[in-house]
Amino acid sequence: MKWTRRNFLATGLASTASPSLVFEIEAAPAKRGPSMSTLTENETRTLKAAIDEIIPTSDRMPSASDAGGVAYISKLVEHEPTVSSDLRRSLVALDNSASEKFKKPFDQIDRESRIELLAALEKNSPRIFAMLRDSTYESYYTQPRIWKLIGYEFYPTDHAGPHMKPFDEAVLTEMRKRPKFYREA
Repeated sequence: MKWTRRNFLATGLASTASPSLVFEIEAAPAKRGPSMSTLTENETRTLKAAIDEIIPTSDRMPSASDAGGVAYISKLVEHEPTVSSDLRRSLVALDNSASEKFKKPFDQIDRESRIELLAALEKNSPRIFAMLRDSTYESYYTQPRIWKLIGYEFYPTDHAGPHMKPFDEAVLTEMRKRPKFYREA
């Protein structure tokens, strides 16, 4: 099966992706053709700066680019013309806004200014911002490395998953002491 972004999302891989399928998407060779293209160096720098503001480095979590987001999104751009056009529009809009307002490319402005421009893009062009945001989340949360850091365990659907702990009635004790917050109908 040829994995397109539409197939990917339709099968729910974003939440239950098997490591082998994610690897297949990431390892797919870049296709070249009239509708497929790669990001320019400037677009790649803008993309890195943008996705690192959407998912920045925190305590023990890597930023989106540290988790492989730039490479993943670059593959999407190469393989999916519909994704490519919206992502490129978002990158151009961010770079143009930075040049107009700060006289610098997006990747060279300070963090607060980047956040300001991302918020403006979200407000003024919600569709193209959504593509950038959603692609960033997709690139991040489909990584088995991230799954381990957030405590997600993958359970294949071809056999039984984890067993639930038996229910502890004691957790309801406090709730049973409270008065009803509803009326009988």
